[in-house]
Amino acid sequence: MQANQNQNPNQAQITFENEVQTLDPAVVSLSMGNRNNPPEEPLLLSLQDGFGYNVAAANGRALSGFHLVRKTSRFIFNTAGLVEFMLGVAWNVSFLMDSWIILYHHRLCSDTLAPTLTYAALKIMTKRASIDIHVSPLVPPDIEIYKRTSQLRLHPGFNHCATLQWHLATTSGLGRHVCYVTEVLSSTLANLRPRGQNRFTLPIAKRIIKQVLLALQCLHDEMWYTHTDVKVEKIFAAIPEPADSRIQEYREANPSAYTMYGPPLHLQSLPQPVVFSISEPLPYLGLGGSLEDITVKLSGSSRSMSISICERDDFVAAGNYAQPPTLRAPEVTLRYPWTNAIDIWTVGPLLFRLLTEESLFPQDEETYSHEVHLQRIVELSGPFPQEFLSKCADRDRYLDETGSLKHATAVFNPDSLQELLGRFGCVDEDEIPGVVAFMRKCLTLDPKLRPSARQLLEDDWLV
Repeated sequence: MQANQNQNPNQAQITFENEVQTLDPAVVSLSMGNRNNPPEEPLLLSLQDGFGYNVAAANGRALSGFHLVRKTSRFIFNTAGLVEFMLGVAWNVSFLMDSWIILYHHRLCSDTLAPTLTYAALKIMTKRASIDIHVSPLVPPDIEIYKRTSQLRLHPGFNHCATLQWHLATTSGLGRHVCYVTEVLSSTLANLRPRGQNRFTLPIAKRIIKQVLLALQCLHDEMWYTHTDVKVEKIFAAIPEPADSRIQEYREANPSAYTMYGPPLHLQSLPQPVVFSISEPLPYLGLGGSLEDITVKLSGSSRSMSISICERDDFVAAGNYAQPPTLRAPEVTLRYPWTNAIDIWTVGPLLFRLLTEESLFPQDEETYSHEVHLQRIVELSGPFPQEFLSKCADRDRYLDETGSLKHATAVFNPDSLQELLGRFGCVDEDEIPGVVAFMRKCLTLDPKLRPSARQLLEDDWLV
């Protein structure tokens, strides 16, 4: 506040948006670690740009009574992501927030006991996302689930969902920001171990799949939401108990050498300098976790959608897509009224990824093609059922009257899941038929015939 009192009248009129336009590019680059683009969040993009990050957040600072001790999320800015948010219908704020580990005083129920220092995770929304949450007639899935915590807590899948503990608002030089407080989680399954060393044995993969299905069962049956984004990057390993002491011991044994990419960026329009902070996820194995006893939690419910919206004719007619492109269920691409069956589809590629560390439907997302994706599905699973195709709005765009692909490439490689798994050598030969049978249930082409999460949990192979 003292800095603001010392400003002259002209300086007091400077806005963040205007001042950013006048900054020396060399100074900005230095603050970003001598980079031309933001290494993580684009902190200098304003509300008018569709963002507006909480620029007060930095390692060691206090925010609404919380002490920020470690940044854990990593945002990679790209124009495609911005376009996706602007055009999307679903709650899609996952890349419009940053995530921090916070330390705060937790007051116990008993007045005779002193408050204890507790770790939690604080997800800070951008100004743009915060406004959208307030003005939308829809309640964000995260908050809707939070409101029903006492009811959902009895469901066995609730413990495998990353959910809110509470929500609040913080302020920065750009205004108010909605914040979600959650438990601290460690690594995602995508970065649990280094690339090339991140395959899971069959028993551990089964354990993970069962927990993910329990989470989906809770989301589908109790909340009537479709997750839409089931992938290894959204599945986190829970920190074994006692979590707080494990986090504290890890921080003491592994102090951060660097917490920011470059020197703080001082702006006259803000009371505190802007800091481009470095993300440091907590490593599961470094916290004493073991793969054999791993407990996972499915996150990303910000992108979940109410099934009632997914089934609406106007929603389907608008050509709304969901899911990561290379994991997309055929009914989404072909514009068939989709439900939570699209989440079950992605469990098949998830199991394949856990076992092989590879994508079942590989494709460069920057040059992604619907035609190539559909061809790969047909190569693995055979032709689409005619009854299913008859209700697909985009059938004629991709298939002819016989159900054959119009735009198949010259290289058409019919393959079997059994041969594919055999080539990777990741599963014992006598175990392959069981894996293939389970995956085929997940990859049932007609979504009406695809089993539910509840039915898959009763499958003999998984049990």
